[in-house]
Amino acid sequence: MVARWSLRILASVFLATTLAACGFHLRGASPVVFDTLYVEGVQQGPTWQSLKQRLVSQGVRVVDASAIETLPEGATLIRVLVDQHERAVTATTVGAQVRELTLKVRFDWQRYDDKRRMVGLPSLMVVDQAMSYSEAQDLAKQSEEMRVFRDLQSQLVSRVLRQLSSKAP
Repeated sequence: MVARWSLRILASVFLATTLAACGFHLRGASPVVFDTLYVEGVQQGPTWQSLKQRLVSQGVRVVDASAIETLPEGATLIRVLVDQHERAVTATTVGAQVRELTLKVRFDWQRYDDKRRMVGLPSLMVVDQAMSYSEAQDLAKQSEEMRVFRDLQSQLVSRVLRQLSSKAP
């Protein structure tokens, strides 16, 4: 019994040491590489609002650049092209009742430099998830749908932050 317990501890220590030695670490938060982010385009969408909140919480000043003619040297500008949530019926019963939905969040954006020249290609981001549906549980399914949309939106915000944090386009 004691030998089995000590063998488990030894295996755990070995596994932890191996993971640390190979350079494994959890992803963690993406550090932003700028103090101010200039933005143009669609700024009322839910994904943009979530991204803006996350940026502000990391100490980034977010400025609407649509009225600014010249940007400061070294500035980062993004133009939000599309920010939308979609809900599509993907399966129905013989009685024409909805059985499955696909929830989709789309966020397309483009990065520009301080001279308003494109940096890289536009980022066209889409995440989706299938969800079962029952009209008998409509209220519960509505709250589940809102939670799924928030989760998908959070995934997109994390992806955008990782791309913005990278120095390469």
